[in-house]
Amino acid sequence: MSRNRDRWGEAEDDYGERSNSSRRRMSPALIIILIVGAMFLLIALACGGIMFVGYHQAKQAEQEEIRARQAEQEQIEAERVNADMERIFGDAQANPAPHHRFPQLDEIVPPPPKPGSTAAPEPPPQPKATKFATDDADHPNHWRVLFRSKKPELWNTNTQAGDDFAIPLRSTLEDVKYLRLRRMDTGDAIIIPITRGRISRVDPMGPKVRWNGEGKDEHGGYHLGIAEGPVAKFTEGQGTIGVLMDGWDANPGSGFGHAHHVDNGGQRYSWLGKEIPATVFEIAVTTEELTDKDRALLRK
Repeated sequence: MSRNRDRWGEAEDDYGERSNSSRRRMSPALIIILIVGAMFLLIALACGGIMFVGYHQAKQAEQEEIRARQAEQEQIEAERVNADMERIFGDAQANPAPHHRFPQLDEIVPPPPKPGSTAAPEPPPQPKATKFATDDADHPNHWRVLFRSKKPELWNTNTQAGDDFAIPLRSTLEDVKYLRLRRMDTGDAIIIPITRGRISRVDPMGPKVRWNGEGKDEHGGYHLGIAEGPVAKFTEGQGTIGVLMDGWDANPGSGFGHAHHVDNGGQRYSWLGKEIPATVFEIAVTTEELTDKDRALLRK
């Protein structure tokens, strides 16, 4: 009996193993289907990858084309500006006298007020009158003040707040003749001939005395004032307060500027080429002839 049970048991075990083996086997048709499906999946992934790469390359090409067009336009504009400036500089050097006459600049209309500022009424507001020795009591309205502040960023704005005063440059009358830059701590002043077109611009190279009315923020400080004196070349004059820049060359003078070759030097102030503490400057213009007191301050 035990042997029969063993034989039957062995037979049953063999049968169970054969049954499990047959269940584990996959039909050829199913194998083919899986292989074909895997192939289709690989092909689909490959096609998708190719399409993605192609799309990415097309976008890159499109962006490069846009950048190239922008660079071309910028180059054309830069060449136009350089040509205009060379023409102006050439005229200035060929005809240096009088230094305040630049027909190309005289035709320019002052820009609108800086964003956020409104136009001033006519006549525009004016700050409190001063009592300096150079003031002419007989001509109280002789000068129209455009700016009075130690903050050059307020140039060409409509600001009347405490000690800060400014009106838009379009308040400059068309027949303006002279500009006065004055430091409000001492009353010392400089007067130069000016025209309405120059009031917001930089005088071309050539004259010994040049006006910078752009009020541009560069090299860590705003530049606004009257330039005169020896130019500090790019590799020279460390610490010179440049109120007007010719490329990398700093022009000293009087007004607002930056310290040449001083990193992160911030806003600087200068008078007659020498640095002074932060000071309120006043910029005013007149359409009238100069008084006797004014003529003593005129730079020719």
